[in-house]
Amino acid sequence: MAKRDYKVMGIKVSLDPRVVTDVKTLKLFRQILLAANQKEGEVLDEKDALKAFGIFDLLDRLVGVDQSDSVLEALADEDGFTSTEKLGEFIGAVFEAAAPKNSLSS
Repeated sequence: MAKRDYKVMGIKVSLDPRVVTDVKTLKLFRQILLAANQKEGEVLDEKDALKAFGIFDLLDRLVGVDQSDSVLEALADEDGFTSTEKLGEFIGAVFEAAAPKNSLSS
């Protein structure tokens, strides 16, 4: 399937819509969620800490390495900083925009 253009949070990205339901993508997403669900104050071991940085691998998987830097720049504030919260919001919006529509929700 060819890539499609999407406008997500005002940012134009091209991606294959199948990527949001691909098991490799979902596995990356799961790793991030598991790392994020550590109890407050609990120290992450090295393996879990690396999983938390999987958000960047997930971004690369969704929009492609060639578009990742431009997405991060577009999400940056006036001082050039991009929060992980903003990046997470963008990734969620990509999933929502490109996900197949549920045929039962009519």
